[in-house]
Amino acid sequence: MECASTRIVDLVPLKDLPQLQHLGCFDTRVDDLAPLERILTLRILAFSNTKVADLTPLSRLKRLEQIGCSDTKVSDLTPIAGLTALQILHCSGLKIETPPPPEFWMKDTLQNLRFHRTRIPGLPPEVLSSSPIDNCLQSLRAHLADLGDAPVEMSDAKLMILGNGRVGKTQLVRRLRGEGFEENADSTHGILVADLAVPGRPAGDPARFHVWDFGGQDIYHGTHALFLRSRAVFVICWTPAMEDSDTHEHDGLRFRNFPLAYWLDHVRQFAGDDAPVLVVQTQCDAIEDERDLPDPAREALKGFSGFKRVLHTSARDGHGFAALKEDLNRAYTSFNPPLIGPGRAAVKTQLEAWRAEDVARPTKERKHQTLSYATYLRLCDKTGDISDPAMLLRFLHNAGTVFHGDGILHDKIILDQQWALEAIYAVFHRGLCYRALKNAGGRFTRPDLGVYLWDKDYEPEEQRVFLSMMESCGICFAHRNAHASDPDMIDYIAPELLPTERPGHVTRLWDTEDDRDRRADFACDVLPETLIRGIIAEIGQQAGVDGDYWATGLSVFEDGSGAEILIEQQRPDPDSWSGNIVLRARPRQPTSAARPKLLDHMTGIVKRQAARFGVSLTVKGNDALPRAGGVREEEQTEERALSFSQAKPADPEYFVSYAWADDKTPEGRKREADVDRLCADYGRRGIHIVRDKDDLGFGDSISKFMRRIGAGDRVFVFLSYRYLKSSNCMFELFEIWRTAQQEEDAFLDRVRVFTIGDVDIWSPMGRLRHAAHWKDEFERFKMHVKEHGADLLSPKDHAAWRRMREFAHSTGEILTIIADRVHPRTFEEFLEWGFDDPPNEAR
Repeated sequence: MECASTRIVDLVPLKDLPQLQHLGCFDTRVDDLAPLERILTLRILAFSNTKVADLTPLSRLKRLEQIGCSDTKVSDLTPIAGLTALQILHCSGLKIETPPPPEFWMKDTLQNLRFHRTRIPGLPPEVLSSSPIDNCLQSLRAHLADLGDAPVEMSDAKLMILGNGRVGKTQLVRRLRGEGFEENADSTHGILVADLAVPGRPAGDPARFHVWDFGGQDIYHGTHALFLRSRAVFVICWTPAMEDSDTHEHDGLRFRNFPLAYWLDHVRQFAGDDAPVLVVQTQCDAIEDERDLPDPAREALKGFSGFKRVLHTSARDGHGFAALKEDLNRAYTSFNPPLIGPGRAAVKTQLEAWRAEDVARPTKERKHQTLSYATYLRLCDKTGDISDPAMLLRFLHNAGTVFHGDGILHDKIILDQQWALEAIYAVFHRGLCYRALKNAGGRFTRPDLGVYLWDKDYEPEEQRVFLSMMESCGICFAHRNAHASDPDMIDYIAPELLPTERPGHVTRLWDTEDDRDRRADFACDVLPETLIRGIIAEIGQQAGVDGDYWATGLSVFEDGSGAEILIEQQRPDPDSWSGNIVLRARPRQPTSAARPKLLDHMTGIVKRQAARFGVSLTVKGNDALPRAGGVREEEQTEERALSFSQAKPADPEYFVSYAWADDKTPEGRKREADVDRLCADYGRRGIHIVRDKDDLGFGDSISKFMRRIGAGDRVFVFLSYRYLKSSNCMFELFEIWRTAQQEEDAFLDRVRVFTIGDVDIWSPMGRLRHAAHWKDEFERFKMHVKEHGADLLSPKDHAAWRRMREFAHSTGEILTIIADRVHPRTFEEFLEWGFDDPPNEAR
């Protein structure tokens, strides 16, 4: 039975349904489960986002297999400890005061636990769910197995320093660490990581903070949630000058400021209302500089229920730091230190010692910036008390001790995160290569960043680690892979650097209303730019070149549903930090309607990214209604795989690819006549062959048309010497190869090649010369870029330069495949060969 998202208040009418097996009453005003206590047949119960506080009525329901009670008032889990059939338990967003006994977590029947942003006494938050869909059962069991008879207190916590740029965050950290005031210090770009003994503790006390000083620019706001999933004290720095100004300038560049109330709301959503918060007015060099909190900030601070203080400091003369240190000590003691196993503590201590040793060495001499997985396993074996090294690594990642995510060069663990983050965020430093990458439309490859920024300090392998870390964090995504076996040919997009305007064809598509549109609007009181960037990165990773992307949204076509999709950030008030994420889905065919499940799947992506960045969403006018199931829709374990492509017409598309701007030579005129004849011959058979000079209208995108050719069902290629020297022609050939997923049979099935003149593709030397031509072109271009700067290049010129490298890399392979096939000797044979096995029959 489903009564979710209704106005139902109580469950009394259900007490007379003794055979009820499934009940979904989430998102209602229900507050009492007592009417269910005699329905012994109940197997699935979902009551998330209700006012339920007591699970006692469930203690007799021995057939219960699934319980969803996220975002409720439940604080005691002992009533369900005896449920022997329980398989799935979702308890995210709870403050548990009384957990079940340890043996409950080890029950054989239990299969799935979701405890995201849930606090359980004695359990480190690092072993619980790191996202709303993360099953933490294996992690929790490994933690309990490692505890042993002599568990160790976790004596460290995070100290997160937040606030706008230029408010003095780094100076505050320097003063806390006993370092001098630095006059005219540069603004922090990225994240600075340091250790700090908790002030006020006796000598030898192990209590310490890991300090994370975040840059104030908005690209860093979302990283608060990405790197830290453990206990943290939050220090929010502010100044009246920044509060009264929407922007600030530094090094001739302009940055946006965020009001103090924004930072408080951001922390509350990210860390919860019981997080310890210290609001510090900095730069109070004189008594008259001190100000009361602005009214919106004062109201926002009232929303915190834990330890909170308001302070005034001067890093220049030390004013207010005695009180700050005392309050940092008190904030630290507000935590109940969790316990971990002695083996885990030994591994964690050794990793931290290696990192500390490295800090004292010159950068080039450091030994432990990264760690191989094999070295890590040897360290675990040495302690002898680690039941599951993979789960311990997950714990260490969530604790911020190391960074290890899927795709980090398979076995690389980043130990020196400061080293990696400095390199990564240098990419977004406005004074370095930021302008060049903005001009490139946010697109780049690993060698591009090497030329612009990294080559002088980092080896290629290190650069690949940085890129993998950026991908794991959603800072960039792989837009297209020019060659599957070479990671340096991957073309990335950083959403932060995308153009601000929608592409024209996207505006034409979506600025018209359609009765078949389905829509969901997600309102956010605090809407950081990182949310839409995370959404773009997740979908872009799947859609690649088949999507359209801009700084505040994306538009894609989804194959399985046959629907166009738009996801876009909207701010009705540009000066506000609130706004909406708008999701629209529209069937491409006029006679069809968008499948309901599609919007639900896309809604799941939006909500998943919101949870990842600590953003609270309110759904307004949502067409994506809840579906039947044991848990809330956004918590479903499995989602249908989405498949994206460029929208194609129902009938097969035929294209011709040739060097057509050559009517001054006999060969060029002959080639044009042959193409005319090909098109006419197929026209008589009722088949239209698309050619750019006839079908490309004024103002249409040439590059998009060339990608459309690459996705064609049948492409006739007139291969000439001029063709192999034309960037546009080679782009078309390369797109055919890429969309065939670089598989020989798929490529040859779609392409029909007719060689013209004395073009040599038949010998290894001939193919080498064609590949070498593009290598020489790339290197010549690269030399000028280094001399004059990449910021002079337009986005299209950046793309053309990157393609030269791709052509050099793949031309030999493509031409070898073409040359290996028997080709028609006459044009008449070519015409017949092209019509053999037409694509519409293959379909």
